[in-house]
Amino acid sequence: MSQKTDILNVRFFVLVSLALLMASLTFSVYMMSVSQFLMAGFWLIDGMELRFSNTESLSHYRWQRFFKNASSFFSALFRNFLHKIALFFRNKPALIFASIFLMHVLGVIHSTDLGYALKDLRTKMPLILLPLFLGTTAALSRKELKILLLIYVGAITINTFISTWIYLTQQVTDPREISIYISHIRFSLNICLAIFALIYLIHSDKTIHPRVKIVLGSLAVWLFVFLFLLKSLSGIMSLVAVTLILSLYFMLKIKSLALKLLLFLSLLLVPVYLVFFTYSALRSYSTPEPILFDTLATHTALGNPYIHDTATLCIENGRYVGLYLSWDELQEAWNQHSTIDFMGLDAKNQEIRFTLVRYLSSKNLRKDASGISNLSPKDINNIELGVANIEYLKPLSLKIKIYEAASGFINMGLTGNPNANSFLQRIEYWKASWWLIQKNPIVGVGTGDMNIAFRQAYIEMDSPLLEQWRWRSHNQYLSICVGFGVIGMLWFLFAMFYPAWRLKGHKNFLFVVFFIIALSSMLVEDTIETQAGVTFFALFYALFLLIETDETNTRQPAEQDL
Repeated sequence: MSQKTDILNVRFFVLVSLALLMASLTFSVYMMSVSQFLMAGFWLIDGMELRFSNTESLSHYRWQRFFKNASSFFSALFRNFLHKIALFFRNKPALIFASIFLMHVLGVIHSTDLGYALKDLRTKMPLILLPLFLGTTAALSRKELKILLLIYVGAITINTFISTWIYLTQQVTDPREISIYISHIRFSLNICLAIFALIYLIHSDKTIHPRVKIVLGSLAVWLFVFLFLLKSLSGIMSLVAVTLILSLYFMLKIKSLALKLLLFLSLLLVPVYLVFFTYSALRSYSTPEPILFDTLATHTALGNPYIHDTATLCIENGRYVGLYLSWDELQEAWNQHSTIDFMGLDAKNQEIRFTLVRYLSSKNLRKDASGISNLSPKDINNIELGVANIEYLKPLSLKIKIYEAASGFINMGLTGNPNANSFLQRIEYWKASWWLIQKNPIVGVGTGDMNIAFRQAYIEMDSPLLEQWRWRSHNQYLSICVGFGVIGMLWFLFAMFYPAWRLKGHKNFLFVVFFIIALSSMLVEDTIETQAGVTFFALFYALFLLIETDETNTRQPAEQDL
């Protein structure tokens, strides 16, 4: 009986599933999972050697041949799987990176909430699956990498167009609302990486037509502008960090001392400008002009007395919010213009009367019936939606973030309440994290008990945070230290940095850009605690660093160099 031998080559489909994963990073958490399942299937059979019997036989031998071929198929499948696992275990950098997942598995041992632990392990699966798949897959050619990057950038660009359409056609009071598929922070990190991917394609690919490069450059400019429209400080901070570090690198490579000095001075201007910009914005926001109380009107146009309060209400846009305030008159006028009662809550669960007085103050209107009469229906709607300052609605303005932080600090100083500002909330998260680290310094609280531990920490600290704001670290390094102690934190850093050092990741432009983005985002976010975040982190770490070459079983960086 003769046999036919075939070698399955489904590399095309492996790449298709990889492209689908990259395209879904900013579109669909569901498709992230589907694409990884597809990749697993194609990876498993890629390169499998099949031996099928092809001899014509009588009908009563057909079932025998079928079972023999099926047995041959599953035997080949198992051998192929063992071969790829062996390749993975010989790939020390990929194995060490994937050990971040193993650390989470070990953290289950001293967890009491096994349900949450298993849920967290499912979320973290990309940390082992993607290094396994890509670390045992033949290296990408420049053409394949270019196509994948173009698909990735194209998907992000389409998403930005959708978000812009929402911004232009709907009542948007918070930029986070325009990122409808994933968190605006994860979206901003992908945008930042896409900008530098476009720069890489423009600079390194000599086969791209100049007109196409103009299009790609225009897309990079658009993504840069949209990043500021999204107003994600994490993304903007990552963009600045990458730009500064790459600029320093190229400065060291320049041989001309004059050019080095010029570039150094240019770089020095960036932090100087940022400090001056922040100081100027804070000063204009929180420093009111001197007040001559003798010159202030004492009664409204309707004859009601004014309160001029400069002590209990905050300063905003350089004005005392408590000046020209008539609570009773304001309440009556507001209730005539809005369906939300003056003593009720706005859409952000803030007391609407304080949202109202801040909004009126931001428009330099008095807090009385005349001030209400000068509000348009759109202004009324903004207040009902929780917009406390007209400045917050301005697009492409970073001053808004500074104003929000300043407002939060002023309010914190007056009331001790950190709930009104995300930055102040983060400080409470970091305090709770440090509280837990001090109580569990060596091995942490475990994979499954993070939520339980934080809930208990806020109670023990008597935190002023409201229940709905009592979240976790919002800092990946602190989060790892809380979960796995100092030992886990040291291993986490080793598992990220050792493969990059071993494989000379500093020579790989795309990896360096991705790595800076990931590391900087972890300062202010739990980057790998969500599926979108952990997939972003594991995918591009493996794609830009861990892929095997065609000729050898050693791991080399991708072909692009700094």
